Amino acid sequence: VMLSVNRDLLAAESTLRSIQTTVILNVIVGLVPGSRVDNISHGFGFLAGLALGWAFSPRLNVTLVRGKPVVFNDVKKVPARRAFHKLRQALP
Repeated sequence: VMLSVNRDLLAAESTLRSIQTTVILNVIVGLVPGSRVDNISHGFGFLAGLALGWAFSPRLNVTLVRGKPVVFNDVKKVPARRAFHKLRQALP
């Protein structure tokens, strides 16, 4: 998820394609009769991993400091951080 969220900065197209191919091959192996792989558990684990990865993965930005590019984590854009901050404000 981090590679997908920061796709422009990390130029991770080949890595994302590799991950996609691995997921597809794992699904195919799981569908083979007698493979004894619980596809439902793996599917929900995959979805939970996507959701948590989206919520907690850093949103990277680049800025120039003294003429040199510096990568930093823009924590204000991380959904879980924003939700936590709103929750803290709502509590007395």
